[in-house]
Amino acid sequence: MKVIAVNSSSPFEYRVMLFRKVMEELGHDVLVVGSDYLHIEKTKRTTTDPKLVLIPTIPYEKNLSFKRIRSHLDFSRKAFRFLKDKECDLLYIVVPSNSQASIARKYKKLHPETKVVIDVIDLWPESFPSRNSERFPFTIWARSRNKNLKYADTVITECDLYHDFIGEYVRNGAKPETVYWAHDEEPSSFAGFTEPESDKWVLGYLGSVNNIIDIDGIKEVITRFKETRPVTVRIVGAGEKMEEFESALKSAGAEVINYGKVTDFDKKQEIFAPCHFGINIMKPTVHVGMSMKSVDYMEMGLPVLNGIPGDMRDIVKKHNAGRNTDEYDFTGYDTEMKRNARRFYEENCSYDSYGRRIREVLGL
Repeated sequence: MKVIAVNSSSPFEYRVMLFRKVMEELGHDVLVVGSDYLHIEKTKRTTTDPKLVLIPTIPYEKNLSFKRIRSHLDFSRKAFRFLKDKECDLLYIVVPSNSQASIARKYKKLHPETKVVIDVIDLWPESFPSRNSERFPFTIWARSRNKNLKYADTVITECDLYHDFIGEYVRNGAKPETVYWAHDEEPSSFAGFTEPESDKWVLGYLGSVNNIIDIDGIKEVITRFKETRPVTVRIVGAGEKMEEFESALKSAGAEVINYGKVTDFDKKQEIFAPCHFGINIMKPTVHVGMSMKSVDYMEMGLPVLNGIPGDMRDIVKKHNAGRNTDEYDFTGYDTEMKRNARRFYEENCSYDSYGRRIREVLGL
């Protein structure tokens, strides 16, 4: 089978390459159409990968800007021009950017026999950290995605929560299929479980410190923990809000240890092993049901201190894999939560579980 995958966002390329790996292991020929612009680094790139085509993309400096919107629209037009004369059995399109959903409509009209799949792995503007996302002109942004979902034979989402927002737009009223964020094959052996100290709370924070995390909410949680024991927060990450984040933690009475950016899995595992929980708290206006950081925590056998709704809230409660911050006594701790978190990861977010789920969803 010939497969083409389309994605303009370098942070989402990881999921695309997982998809590619599964397809290639099944013996299929996969071509990835991506962008030559790296979103995080704000730089151009090249590739020597013969199965990765990089579309020349308009650069932008600000993440929220008309220039970025222009860049997305331009990429979608160029990607379709590249694709329109190329036949494939399966076309896999990542959204966002929302404009890429239009590729499904235009390609399906030219190649009606091709199976088209749209993978919605983030919601914009719904996840924009402001109530304004429900108003004009943000509604136009959402409509550019929603009106094109019906042209996909299958719509995948990263969590069940997204079904509430896009379910009505899916072809023939079919239910979207959830495929959770997953990791590649284990980068190294899992180190096992470390018993945290009993005389203090040790919390971990992993990932970007940006404008969608709820710094005030995290500060409030730290204050509640501090009522029972001293608190230490171990941070692995970076971001424009780091100074504000550290200041808020310290003002709540926490000891802060910032390790900066760490990419090595073994090192991250070592840093977070003594922790009771990993912090997963975003602003209430952000519509996310399953974050990448929560998958990272569970991979390391770290229970999740969760403040987001939907999937993650249900997972924490059903599987005893952490604590939800809206529960009365979220400071209660059970060492079995570490094993439960790791077990959920293995069964739902590991590479093997991702492969099984993709094959199931696509009927392969």
